[in-house]
Amino acid sequence: MSVKKSVKKSLRQSTRNQKRNRALKTRLKKTVKKFLVETSKENLGMVYSCLDKIGKKGFFHKKKISRLKAKYARKMIKKTKVKKTKTKIKAKKM
Repeated sequence: MSVKKSVKKSLRQSTRNQKRNRALKTRLKKTVKKFLVETSKENLGMVYSCLDKIGKKGFFHKKKISRLKAKYARKMIKKTKVKKTKTKIKAKKM
């Protein structure tokens, strides 16, 4: 079977898209890991911007992106509540 021009072009496109998708996925994983280690508004903003860029490229569906944003926002709220209660307990003991 002969290799046609369209097959060569689709192979080039698929390898290019694979590299782009892999880079987006690793960038998202790194930012999420950084956010989970140190939860702050700056890191949450970085996660949001990364998710928005992924949504713009069409890597994830827009509903999945909104679901992930809500998930990380809940984690942020949970971590900040835990920190506040710990400081109150310490203040009462002294």
